[in-house]
Amino acid sequence: MASSWLNLDVLRDLVRIQSHICALAYPLLARDKAHEAARRA
Repeated sequence: MASSWLNLDVLRDLVRIQSHICALAYPLLARDKAHEAARRA
C-alpha cells in the first residue's frame, strides 16, 4: 500500500516538473521562431 502511494507521489511530481519545463520551453521556442523569421525577412 505504501509503495503505491509513493508511486503516485512520484508520478504527480513528474507531471508537475513536466508542466514547469513546458511553461519555460514554449516561450523560448516561440521567441526563437520569431527571431528566425525576422532573420529571413
